[in-house]
Amino acid sequence: MRKKNGFNVSHWIKKSMLFVGIGLCMAASIPAKAAEQVGTVAGHPIFDNEFGGVYIEEGGSTSGLTKRSASFAAKYDPRLTGGVSSRVEDQGQYNTCWAFSTIAAIECNLIKKGYENSSVNLSENHLAYFFYNRQTDPVGYTAGDKNKNTYNTWSQNGGSIEGTALALTTWSGVVKESASEDDKDGAYVPRSLPATDCYKSDYRVMGSYFYNYDVNTVKQAIMDYGAVSCGIYMDENYWNLDNGAYFYPNKAGNHAVTIVGWDDSYSRYNFKSSCRPSRDGAWIVKNSYGTTYKEKIGPGENDYVIKTLGDNGYMYVSYEDASLCEIAAFDMVKASESYDNNYQYDGTGVPGFYYYRPSGTTYANVFKAKMAKSGYNEILRAVGVDVMTSNVQYSLQIYTGVTSSSNPTSGNAVFKTPQTGTITKAGYNHITLNAPVTLISGEKYAVVITLKSPNGGNVKVVCDCSVNAGWVWFEASVGTGQSLIKSGKKWYDAGKVSGASKATIWVDDKNGKPVQADPEHIYYSNIRMKAYTDTTNQKTTYKLSKSLGVSKGSSNTLSLTITPSSVKRKVTWSSSNKNVATVSSSGKIKAKSYGTTTIKAKFVAGSKTKTLSCKVTVGPSKLKSYKVSAGKGKVTVRWKKNSAANGYEIYYSKKEDSGFKKLTTAKASKTKVTKKLKSGTYYVKMRAYKLQGKKKLYGSYTVTKKVTVR
Repeated sequence: MRKKNGFNVSHWIKKSMLFVGIGLCMAASIPAKAAEQVGTVAGHPIFDNEFGGVYIEEGGSTSGLTKRSASFAAKYDPRLTGGVSSRVEDQGQYNTCWAFSTIAAIECNLIKKGYENSSVNLSENHLAYFFYNRQTDPVGYTAGDKNKNTYNTWSQNGGSIEGTALALTTWSGVVKESASEDDKDGAYVPRSLPATDCYKSDYRVMGSYFYNYDVNTVKQAIMDYGAVSCGIYMDENYWNLDNGAYFYPNKAGNHAVTIVGWDDSYSRYNFKSSCRPSRDGAWIVKNSYGTTYKEKIGPGENDYVIKTLGDNGYMYVSYEDASLCEIAAFDMVKASESYDNNYQYDGTGVPGFYYYRPSGTTYANVFKAKMAKSGYNEILRAVGVDVMTSNVQYSLQIYTGVTSSSNPTSGNAVFKTPQTGTITKAGYNHITLNAPVTLISGEKYAVVITLKSPNGGNVKVVCDCSVNAGWVWFEASVGTGQSLIKSGKKWYDAGKVSGASKATIWVDDKNGKPVQADPEHIYYSNIRMKAYTDTTNQKTTYKLSKSLGVSKGSSNTLSLTITPSSVKRKVTWSSSNKNVATVSSSGKIKAKSYGTTTIKAKFVAGSKTKTLSCKVTVGPSKLKSYKVSAGKGKVTVRWKKNSAANGYEIYYSKKEDSGFKKLTTAKASKTKVTKKLKSGTYYVKMRAYKLQGKKKLYGSYTVTKKVTVR
C-alpha cells in the first residue's frame, strides 16, 4: 500500500450528488462540512447527517432474496422468544447511532445462530472508536489506510451503515462490552482504547448484505440473519412517543435503527393523525434512545416527568415509511472458529464507490503468502468479494506461484475448471473454495474472479479509494500490482494512472443511478476482495529423479514430485544438450542420440525460483525377450542380446517401486545370469548400457517382474 490520492467531494459535488451515508449525502449547493446538531428527539441530539441509499443493482428481473415461494407469519416479535438482546441501549448525547444499529443487528444474528442468548452485550464503543482510529491489520496490507474525523471528535463525527460494515469485514472487532463502557445510568460514554485492541475480536463478520427496501425482502432478511440495520429520518413531529408509532412520508435519513420484527396487523390509527399511513402494518424497531424520556411539564430545569419511551424503547415504524434506507444484515462467526488470516487491501470505510463494468469483466487481487513461519505453508480456504449487484454469476480461479504482479494469471491455475456459482445477495459475500489451496510461504498468489449479470447488465464491484469529504478524510494507500481489471485481453492495474480509463470509478446519485466519479481526482483504487487462509506446520518438498537412462529413439517423462500433492507448480523444462535429448513443456523427454544431457526443472518455490536437475543418459534400446524365473535359493534372468550394448545391469528389490539394489553386471556376450538369493518374493528389472569412454550410457529399464525364491 503506497500511493495516496484524494478525491475532493466538495469539488466534484458541484456536478453530482454523493449519496452514500451519514455526512456524505450533501445537496449540490452545500459545501462539505462537519456534522452539526440541528435539534433533539426524545432528549437525544439529531445531527444534520443524512443516510441515503446503498442502491442495489438487481442482477435479474426479480430480487434474488424474495423469490423463494416463502410465506411469512402475520407477526414476528423476537422479544417474545429471546431472539433479541434484552438490553435497549442508550447512545446518550453522541452521534454513534450507526454503531448501535449495527451492533444490535449483529447481536440478533448471534442469538439466531446459537452463539449467544438474550443477555448478549457487545461493544459499540470498540466499533465506533476503531472506525476512526484505524490500525494496520495483522497481515500488513492495510498500512496507511485511515478514516480520519476532520472536524468533530470521533464520537460525534457520524458514520454510515455501509462504511461500518466495511470496517467490520477487516476483522476489526466484534468484541463483548466491558463494564466501563456504560456509565451508572446506562447511557453511552465514549472512551479511547489501546491501539493493540483494534483487531481483537470475539466474533467476526463473514458476510454483510444490503437490500433495496421491500417488505418481503426485509422480512426474509430478518428470517435469515435475525435483524437488519437501517437508516431512518427521525422527527419528533411524526413520532407518537407514548406507543412508539412512527411514520415519515418523505425520503431522507438522519438516524440509524434496527428492524427486528414485524406486525402486519399493527393499526394505522396508532400513528399520529397529522401523518398517518394508508394501511396497517409496521416494523418492530429497536432504537438506541433507551427506554425512557423526560417530558417537560413546566419552564424550570427540573420541571419534567420520566415516561416510558414507546414500547420500552421500541418503535413501530410503518411499512410505508419512505425514509427507510441503507438496509443491511450481518452473518457472524466465532473468531475462534474462523480463519487465521484475512488478506485484504481495502482498509478504509469509504462507502459508495465502485467499478461499474460490463457483465463478464474479470477482476484480480494479487497477494503474497506471508503469515506462516518461514518455509511453512498456508491453506487458502475461502475468498470474499463485495458487489452491489444481486444474482451475480461468478467464475473463480486461484493462481499460485505468480511470477508477475501485472499479470495475475502468470502462475499456475489451481483448479482444472474454474469454480462457479451465484452471488445472490449484494454486499460482502463469503465464498468457500470447493477444494482448499496450499500456499507456500513467500509465494505470490492471485484470486481471479469473473462476474456476470444474468440480464446482461453492468455489475457493481465495490472498491476502496481516497475521498476527502471535508468532514471526514478516507485515505486509501494504494500500490501497484495489487488489484487488476481485465478489459478485452489486457490487464489494467487499478493502482496506476494509466489504467484509470479502464478502471473508472462510479458512485450513485440521489436516485440510485450510476454516475461516473470525477476522473480528474480519482486514479488509484483497490478491489474489495479478500482471501482467507489458515497457517500450518507443514512444509512443501520437491523431488526430481537425479538420474535417468533412456533408450535411443524412445521417450520418457520426468515429473516433479511435490509433497503435499495439493501444491501445483508451473514448471519450465530445459535440456543442456538438445542433440542428445529434448524435453517438452510437460517434461516429456525424446532421446535422439547416444550421450549425456542435463534436464532442468525450474519453478517458483515460495519467494524464490528453484531449479532441480536430472542427469539423463541416452543408451541402447530396451531389452527384448526378457524373462525371470526362480528355483531353490536362486533366480535366473534371460534376455535377447542387444548388439549395441557393452553390458547389462540387473536390479532387485522386495518392493515393486522402490529400494532396488544391483544384483549383478553382465558382459555384452551374456544372455543369461543365475544368482543366489534367500527365499522370499522379489521384484526384478534390468537395463543395457553403452560405454562412451569410461562413462556408461544407460538405456531404459525393462518392466519390473515379480518372482518368488523358495
